[in-house]
Order: sequence, then structure tokens, then C-alpha cells
Amino acid sequence: MKVYEFGADTAPVILLLPGTCCHWKSNFGQVIPLLQREFRVLCVSYDGFDETESTEFPTMLAETEKIEAYILKNCGGHIRAAYGCSLGGSFVGLLACYPYKWAQLVKSITEQGV
Repeated sequence: MKVYEFGADTAPVILLLPGTCCHWKSNFGQVIPLLQREFRVLCVSYDGFDETESTEFPTMLAETEKIEAYILKNCGGHIRAAYGCSLGGSFVGLLACYPYKWAQLVKSITEQGV
């Protein structure tokens, strides 16, 4: 899995998750330039979906764990929003239902009043 980042490191983070068999550029290439003006945009490219890697898509849960680990390591466990298209929407749902770590992230967002 790769995560492509756009925008200032200090800006609020938006996580974009593309659809089934969709490259992140085809799903979000048009909106990233607009979003990165105000946000740090993270665009996930799942294992098996990125042309720069020789990987295979594992399972939804395994990929969810990688996404969660990335947020914890690179965003301090805090994001402003997550949007998923098709398959990406399933990831958003899994992340929202995920045990402790994601619950802490949602709590953090709620406390910010977003």
C-alpha cells in the first residue's frame, strides 16, 4: 500500500480512498488540486492497485490495518475527514468500526467540533 500526500504538512488531513480496481488518480485527480489549498490530502493506493508496486491485494481487514497504522504513525492518529468511493467507502466503514485506535481518532474529531 502506498499513500500519496498533497498539501501542507501542517494543514488538517483529509483521507481519500478510491473504488474497486480504480487508480487513485482516476477517482480523485480532479479534486486534489482544489483540496490541497486548504488540506493535507492523503490518497491511498491499495496493494495490488498501484502501477509502481508488484503487490497483491490481501484482505479488507489487512489493508484496513495498514491504513490505520499509517494514520497513527504519520498523522498522530488524527484526521479531519475520510471519504471513500465504492470500495473506499467500505474501508471508511471498517475504520469507523475498528476497535480502540479508530475509536480514539473519531473521538478526537468529535472533540474538535468538526
